[in-house]
Amino acid sequence: MLCHPLFNHAVEYSRHAGRFISPVITELSKQLPHVTTYKIDIDQESVLNTLRNFQISSVPTFFFFHNGKMASQIIGADVGRLKKTADELYRDD
Repeated sequence: MLCHPLFNHAVEYSRHAGRFISPVITELSKQLPHVTTYKIDIDQESVLNTLRNFQISSVPTFFFFHNGKMASQIIGADVGRLKKTADELYRDD
């Protein structure tokens, strides 16, 4: 079984984006059980290196990995694009 991580870099206080994105991530997790999702609160001191390494300048930012490599990135709360990208990358695995 392959594991494909999806990283959601967000800020905890961003309730507006979270209200739209959290249900979508939950839905995707149910539809694609082989995809592991992670929500990373970028306000935490311990993730500053991650921010620098991935050059995250806006939230939410999503990184899709497929077969161990970054396959796509979405910046912003574009629900349609998020669903489409997850479906294209992970549906047939």
